[in-house]
Amino acid sequence: MNIVTYIENIKFDKYQLYYRDNKYFETLFLDIGNMPILINAIDGTELMNSIFTGETINPSFTMIEDSQDLSFISDQIKNDSIKNLPNRKTTIFDSAIVLYHQNNIIDFFNISIEHKICRNSEDISIDLTVDFVEKFALRIQSFGTNPFKGYHSSSLSVMDQWRHYRFPFDFYKNPIFEVFESSIYSGIFATNWQQVKIVISPINGRIGIDQLNKAKYIEENKSTTREILLKLFWEEYLIWKQDYELPELNNKEQLYSFVRLSSISIGNDVNLSAQMYFRTWDDEHGQYVRYIDKDEIEFE
Repeated sequence: MNIVTYIENIKFDKYQLYYRDNKYFETLFLDIGNMPILINAIDGTELMNSIFTGETINPSFTMIEDSQDLSFISDQIKNDSIKNLPNRKTTIFDSAIVLYHQNNIIDFFNISIEHKICRNSEDISIDLTVDFVEKFALRIQSFGTNPFKGYHSSSLSVMDQWRHYRFPFDFYKNPIFEVFESSIYSGIFATNWQQVKIVISPINGRIGIDQLNKAKYIEENKSTTREILLKLFWEEYLIWKQDYELPELNNKEQLYSFVRLSSISIGNDVNLSAQMYFRTWDDEHGQYVRYIDKDEIEFE
């Protein structure tokens, strides 16, 4: 059931609209199926994501409209559009609709305009239509907010879920391997940038702030690490170029055409061990690299 047909079956005489401006670098979102967690990225404390916890309104949301004029909601119900957006994950909610009847709350909807996600008061997923999201975002914008800053066209993920998440803001909980995954545009081994998978093994079911900082440290010191990687891969290239019939290269930077960083993994051990995996001319095995520090790495 999508949100339009869902609301059509509710009797209400007033609604309120809420919005909050998500400060990306201040929060960390862990998408763990039906039990997602929003964390303060500074101190690791858990934050409220929903508009309500029990009967308390989340103070991080701001009410921007309180209206008994139901024309906006009614116009959406009358719309014939049935093109639903894919509901591909839970996320940080940036807005909400609260419905009232005779001054009693009868239902509410947590909504993400950016990711087109909606869940009702019972945390049941409600499909959103294309038309509803666009008009709802315009309504929110009319009150002086900027809901379109993270707005993008919908996409349906059928593989590689991690590609739809952005480090260090949100992570996907891989239910098969029990790890958190996200994507980063990394410059560790590229002329410019390339999309790389970040994998973090949980500590007590979550990502630790130290683990997050370790991943940031690796990327922040990419220039130093890149030079060492180029040296090591160049040595490997000289050893294996005849066996793999590789072309003659004139400089180390040409290795970017044959070697590609695929993933960066952060462990949950005491030392928060880190490992990189590269796709190379050896299609079957690739190359694992142990990351000790920005200027100390080892081929495994």
